[in-house]
Amino acid sequence: RPRPRQAYYSEPYSQPDSRYYQPQYQQHRSVGKSALIVGGSAAAGAGIGALAGGGKGAGIGAIAGGLGGFIYDRLTANHR
Repeated sequence: RPRPRQAYYSEPYSQPDSRYYQPQYQQHRSVGKSALIVGGSAAAGAGIGALAGGGKGAGIGAIAGGLGGFIYDRLTANHR
């Protein structure tokens, strides 16, 4: 469940007008989107590895691409 983010206002002691106050929610990345990022990176790495080194290069490229995609996904998943 999304958690409301704290809102900051220009005047430190002012109360927000309840008619216009909308709490902001932090969006989290779904498991499906994370899987697409990692899988797509692995596929791209496999393709580049296959061009560069054949079958063995494709395997190494898939591992490297998947690892890179996983690192990217975890670093950017909860970005504000």
